[in-house]
Amino acid sequence: MQIQDYVGELVGESLVEVIQSGRSVWFKFSTSTLVVTPDTDLDPWVLTLPGGFMVGGLQ
Repeated sequence: MQIQDYVGELVGESLVEVIQSGRSVWFKFSTSTLVVTPDTDLDPWVLTLPGGFMVGGLQ
């Protein structure tokens, strides 16, 4: 499943937790979890949230 096929199902959900585990990032929503694993460590990413931000891909 591609991420663009899944993201539409998350509309209206609450993001309750973000966990980085190695290269993968777990986005825990109120009713489901989205696990994203990048295909490369070369491109860092930044996620801006209301309570702060998270930076990944710099390991």
